[in-house]
Amino acid sequence: MSQSQTVHNALDILEELGKAEEYLSVEDLSQQLGIPVSTVYRLLQTLEAKGFIERYGRKKIGLGYNFLSLARNFYDRIDKELSVIAQPYMEDVKKISEETCILSIRSNLCSQCVKSVSSDYIIRFVAKHNRLLKLNVGASSRAILAFESEKLIKLVKETLETDEERKSLDENLQMICDVGYSVSCNEYDKSSVGIAVPVFDSHGRIYASLAIVGPDSRVTKDKWKSIIDVLQSSSKSISEKLGEL
Repeated sequence: MSQSQTVHNALDILEELGKAEEYLSVEDLSQQLGIPVSTVYRLLQTLEAKGFIERYGRKKIGLGYNFLSLARNFYDRIDKELSVIAQPYMEDVKKISEETCILSIRSNLCSQCVKSVSSDYIIRFVAKHNRLLKLNVGASSRAILAFESEKLIKLVKETLETDEERKSLDENLQMICDVGYSVSCNEYDKSSVGIAVPVFDSHGRIYASLAIVGPDSRVTKDKWKSIIDVLQSSSKSISEKLGEL
């Protein structure tokens, strides 16, 4: 086997493990990639020695610490650049909506505010940076959750107490996917309205949410369309800028 083919096979193994929703076996990898079991086993030995995969027996293989550490470092860098990229667009959103604009990312089963631009009104919503909110509650959270994997959605649903809550969440997430935005009223903060849209990365994967939050006395339904329009156009521009990184 040529050196380039060896590298190609090793990368295929890492990619397959990254896509899998559970641990894979040597046989799984061999069958799915069309690589002989002996070759898979030999490549896994090398990848394990470098910390890129971890084996918990022949039938339990997953990505290792070094691989996850590299991925974490990459996304930490993107998160920092995301805030810089989003700044001017968030200013536009605030100017048009006249309300506080919030940028959030997912952190495990929560959404986390990473940047905000406050409204100029004296009475306004103030977003606490790094505030964690459950993924199933609030416009910012659900605008992210609706476009996440079925595996993650299932994990969130398992935190709910009743079938009625799970059914309601399913219906809400489907509606968000259909219309492209999320709305919440009086969920986390009394007398407040939140409107959020998803922000995708350059590969079309959900990455963050962009939202406004303000008092329900100002964020009335007759203003929703103009707010949604600027949120969606700003989200699109942010995604395009992320693709240039």
